[in-house]
Amino acid sequence: MPLLAAALLVPATMAHAEATVERFEFTTPVTDFQYSDGSYGVGGATERFAASGLNVASTLDALTSVSTFVHVDSITVYDANGQLIGTQTLRAVHHGTVRDLPPLGGPPGDEDVVRVEFEHARLTCDV
Repeated sequence: MPLLAAALLVPATMAHAEATVERFEFTTPVTDFQYSDGSYGVGGATERFAASGLNVASTLDALTSVSTFVHVDSITVYDANGQLIGTQTLRAVHHGTVRDLPPLGGPPGDEDVVRVEFEHARLTCDV
């Protein structure tokens, strides 16, 4: 399924550090779901992604990357005769942080710190 994407790159410089922020938004096209009882759903999803990399100039030469995802997934469900049953929407936010310590680069190693945090997950159904 193709995704539409828009991107923004904003570099910034701070004392003894250099940061880059990237923002993306991906939207899936309208998707049809067919259920075995003849009912069907029409919906799509939007994923917003923001990431930043902070290169700290210290004796450790560490790199910290932080990313945030905001997801909204919505589907409107109809019965086999086309009558509205309801709408369900999933909203979720999660964050990830990677602190890359020497040796820098490559996949995270035992010396690195990786943290993932899930929050604000909410499913609503309007039936």
